[in-house]
Amino acid sequence: MVAEELDDEAIDRTPQTSEKNKLIESYKADFSWEVPANSISDSQNSSSSLRNITLSVNRGELVAIVGKVGAGKSSLLSAFLGEMEKICGNVSVRGQIAYVPQQAWIQNMSLRDNICFGQPYNKILFNKIIEACVLRPDLEM
Repeated sequence: MVAEELDDEAIDRTPQTSEKNKLIESYKADFSWEVPANSISDSQNSSSSLRNITLSVNRGELVAIVGKVGAGKSSLLSAFLGEMEKICGNVSVRGQIAYVPQQAWIQNMSLRDNICFGQPYNKILFNKIIEACVLRPDLEM
């Protein structure tokens, strides 16, 4: 409630009807979850969460953002939504962006019931899911 308002001008937003084919463009942009201590920020000394982001997404492209937990996938999306402070660089978004974040949840039931989700138990499929979710080390503990 006491946080500073985000700068609406940090990201150049133009309608999708513009002639440009690039829907999202970022050039050497740094983003941070925190407002820099001084108004003239030195990118090299800032506590940037994302650094030197150069990205271009053309109309009609399908883009996947993949990486390990904590690599910055959600932060990158938040940056393009204008939810992070832009420290330096240029960012343009043409058209509208919709973002539905992943929300982890679990039913108040057994692990098996959460995986089967009302379907009959299938040991082979169950074990494939345990392996795919990398749950084996947790279950062994």
